[in-house]
Amino acid sequence: MDYRYKSLDLYMVPLRSDNYSYIIHDRETKKTLVIDPSENEALVTFIKDKGFSLDLIIDTHHHDDHTHGNISLQDMFKSEIIASRYDQDKNRIPGQVGRTLKDGDRFEFSGYHFRAISTAGHTLGHVCLLLEEANWLFSGDTLFGLGCGRLFEGTPEIMWESLQKLRALPDDSLVFCGHEYTLSNARFARHVASNLPGLKGYLDSLEKRFKEEGRTVPSRLSDEKAFNPFLLADHPFFKSLGDDPAAVFGNLRKQKDNFK
Repeated sequence: MDYRYKSLDLYMVPLRSDNYSYIIHDRETKKTLVIDPSENEALVTFIKDKGFSLDLIIDTHHHDDHTHGNISLQDMFKSEIIASRYDQDKNRIPGQVGRTLKDGDRFEFSGYHFRAISTAGHTLGHVCLLLEEANWLFSGDTLFGLGCGRLFEGTPEIMWESLQKLRALPDDSLVFCGHEYTLSNARFARHVASNLPGLKGYLDSLEKRFKEEGRTVPSRLSDEKAFNPFLLADHPFFKSLGDDPAAVFGNLRKQKDNFK
């Protein structure tokens, strides 16, 4: 168990080279869900070793490294799949989807409540999930530690609007993102914002944390608001890049795409 809120235990399961799948188990009801099952065998082994069943599978978006385990897990545990309505309408979610989500939809898990936040940009069907009682944000590939997802389907304007939705969430929200990209993103942050107040100390703390824990996830949303360049496109620090925050964001995203 990596994090706990009341009767909920959250397990971070590292998979592939840098993915995270998240398993949440309620100790009272014995119900269990997984968010973004990027593999099947490793997750089946993990779930069985814990003595869990699996009630829900939730996908933030349709990419294979977030949905690859859907069919095998559903077949084995008879789990319900929840995914975005957009992705289901496009028939790009593996398995039999039981429920779909659009922006603002809420659903219950063992007396707790998830809220779907539509965050098109990385893909047009991407949704993030906020566990409201705990302020746990599962941001998929929209928001990373010090970074954001590539724009495979959306425009800078669309993605900037999505990021503003996440930036409006409570400062104490924990950001459980889809990949361990933070130190790579830190290099870019240092490149474009080396003089941003407090950034150097924050980057030093991340490097120390990675050496001690082997990971930098989750981050606090307050730190992302303060130091993530992609959340700061309307900050005076980036005024030299232009007056339109969406265009500034697009400039930063293009720089990151070409950053070595």
